[in-house]
Amino acid sequence: MELTFLGLGGALNINLGNNMAFYKSHTQVLLIDCGESCLKQLISINALDNVTEFYIAITHNHADHIAGLANIIWYLNLVKNIQPIIIQNTPAHQKDLTQILTLVGVKQEFYKFIPYNQFNMNGLTIKPVKTKHEPTLECFGFLLNDNGEKSYYSGDTYDVEQIKNYINNPEIKTVYTEVCDLKNSPHIYIEELLNIDNIDKSKIRLMHFTGSLDLHIKVQKLGFKLPKNIIIK
Repeated sequence: MELTFLGLGGALNINLGNNMAFYKSHTQVLLIDCGESCLKQLISINALDNVTEFYIAITHNHADHIAGLANIIWYLNLVKNIQPIIIQNTPAHQKDLTQILTLVGVKQEFYKFIPYNQFNMNGLTIKPVKTKHEPTLECFGFLLNDNGEKSYYSGDTYDVEQIKNYINNPEIKTVYTEVCDLKNSPHIYIEELLNIDNIDKSKIRLMHFTGSLDLHIKVQKLGFKLPKNIIIK
């Protein structure tokens, strides 16, 4: 499977937009994170046409990952007559998201949660993996399995050893990982990726670019790849 990215930037990257991605299978959609421009992006590419089921997976509750969540829930309910389904990473994750949505006026009947192990979208499954990013929040990456083809989506993290393990795992076809060029940041520092012994750059897709606004250009000159499907409007 190949995710389609609606943005590739960290919170302050004004050129690449908030990092978020989706996968559409027939009439079903899985959205990973929901930045501020999410609804506009999805509508602009007709991604919501003919949709009957809409699933949302959230890596963590920083604003650049959930700022558009209320709007997409309202739109799906009021315009498309669809109750979106949020994937529950943990019970605490569900509680936190519910509180946030309540604070911004989203009625609980407008969405529902299902445990991650109940999600199956035409053979695609998802498993949350706890990551190290922000000590005050639960943060997750996602192990995606599309009918036996496995990918890993890092979310936000500074744990390069965790990323290294997935890169070196022969069962993982693609590793979507964030990157930054700021030292002492709660993100993966580019030099740490470069220092991984015998790194297989061909299976890595870099995302969530934090720091220099041209970092996405610099990493390609270093031999890294961006996701294959990118739509930033």
